Amino acid sequence: MSAPTPGALPPTREQPEPALRPAARRSPGLDVLRNACVFRDKRDVVVRDRHGTERRHLVGDGGIRRAVHVDAPGPPVGGRMGPDLPGPWGYVDLRNAKDRCVLRIELDDWLPEGAAFAAEPPRGERLLAVTGVAGLLADLRVPVTTVRERDNATVDKSAWARPGRLLPVWNTLGRGAALAVWFVAFVIAILPVDRPPVGARVVTAGAAVLLPLLTLAARAQTALRERRLPSPGGLRVTPDPEPGAGMTVRFVTTAAVRVQDRDLVLVDQVGQERWLPRTGPHRVAALVRIVEHGTRSSVAVELHGPDGQVRGALPWACWFAGAKGEARWKELVTATALPVRDRELAAKEHWPQHRVAAMDTDLSSLRPAVARRVTRFPSSQSGGAGTGVALGTGAIGLLGCALVEGHPTARAVGVTLAVLALLGTLLPLAAHELHGRLRLDRPAPGQEEPAS
Repeated sequence: MSAPTPGALPPTREQPEPALRPAARRSPGLDVLRNACVFRDKRDVVVRDRHGTERRHLVGDGGIRRAVHVDAPGPPVGGRMGPDLPGPWGYVDLRNAKDRCVLRIELDDWLPEGAAFAAEPPRGERLLAVTGVAGLLADLRVPVTTVRERDNATVDKSAWARPGRLLPVWNTLGRGAALAVWFVAFVIAILPVDRPPVGARVVTAGAAVLLPLLTLAARAQTALRERRLPSPGGLRVTPDPEPGAGMTVRFVTTAAVRVQDRDLVLVDQVGQERWLPRTGPHRVAALVRIVEHGTRSSVAVELHGPDGQVRGALPWACWFAGAKGEARWKELVTATALPVRDRELAAKEHWPQHRVAAMDTDLSSLRPAVARRVTRFPSSQSGGAGTGVALGTGAIGLLGCALVEGHPTARAVGVTLAVLALLGTLLPLAAHELHGRLRLDRPAPGQEEPAS
């Protein structure tokens, strides 16, 4: 893939449009989705972070002269509970005349529907096109070459174009320190000696208390950030499922399509937002209604890019099969002003076939237990939400250790801290579970499944 030599750039609008949008996220990353982006402003590449702070990089003489696409996946990411996460997909380095990396763009950070391709992402020019990097480089008139091996050269941290972390650094470091102290003190407390050091069990329980406190602080910071976000605006089209389909309150109150000035935002039932551009070479360019073979009854709506790439899907039974569904479909068509066409399935063809469409179908019909699990507040930077039960079990063990502490004062303090650690860990989980079971994951009005 190549582009013209850097030179005079085409005119730009007064308010540049984002070229790259982050991968889909939910809270605690909504501020990342709504603020972070990469775009061109005259002769600059601009990287805007979650706080709205901008870093500018000049293109042309004295600045970026070429781009290198490293089309080589990285190793899997380990060091977590459960299976390793897929490695990074590759990156694009924007380099100056001295061949020094001025800006590095990790491609898996900037594909809104990237979760559908976690293990097998698009490669080569296809990946550059769907992320918007190809259009950005063409707009900048920066030539790009592709290599198949990763460069081990160190790149300055300031050169990375990262959308933003899931959890703040202080939370990650604090949790690591608390777990380290907990482990050391716990080992000392259970050493097979006649008289273990007084207070070892107290230190263990105190370190355990820090974990729910750090999570509570991260929740408070997230709430403050999201409260400060401006209203996204635009038309909001909500689903109207087929009667008796069993769709939950969570789905009908959370899922939506927002038609905004520059973006088409898909919100799934767990609150995850996917920001798809309405302009540019990687835009949503058409709405394609999938219809059954022969009967031509509607099956789904796919959102296609200019090259036919599926960027999102709305299963018809979940979104437009109710009494008001046809009106909402027309509302969506009018608001997006996109061309609409029908595609009839072949005689033995089943939908969905594309990975993005399959992901959106699964997200529309999540089992209640899965929905509750994935909507817990994340307990680690990698997004895991399943460590609460393990921490609660550990807190129960700490309570038992504290009860056998020989020193009366140490025993009282240890028991108190262990109880606080247990309550701080399990109460939020219990509240989340009950809210889901008693309200969000019950059938919405008119969605009760017919008795067999």
